[in-house]
Amino acid sequence: TPKGAKWAVLGYRPGKGIVPFYKREQLLDIADYISNNTLCARLLSPVQAVLLPRKDHNGRTACVSVANCTIGESGQLQLLVRNPAGEHFMFMSQYNGQGMLNAEKIGNEYRIELPSLNAWSVGTVFIF
Repeated sequence: TPKGAKWAVLGYRPGKGIVPFYKREQLLDIADYISNNTLCARLLSPVQAVLLPRKDHNGRTACVSVANCTIGESGQLQLLVRNPAGEHFMFMSQYNGQGMLNAEKIGNEYRIELPSLNAWSVGTVFIF
């Protein structure tokens, strides 16, 4: 706007409980734009999941939990992390094991490959 505000107008089918991947990405793109790219984590894979990022006292991303909200295995997942607390990424999950993860650095962001998560389970990426 002329006064510097950022805004978006959108609509979707009222009463529709499932948001498709393209609509999720549109909403996250808008939120990221309005917040000047401050979302600290995004799931790049088209799977229904909940992200629970946590930041340290310096505002850097310390860990991200991913909850698979489906009735089946998620398949391999790709996670984008911004402003990480370190350059090492360890995965831990109650059903899907633990171990170090591979990550691709792109500027101040990392694309991390996560293993498949069981239905209705959680895996956490710890950053150090």
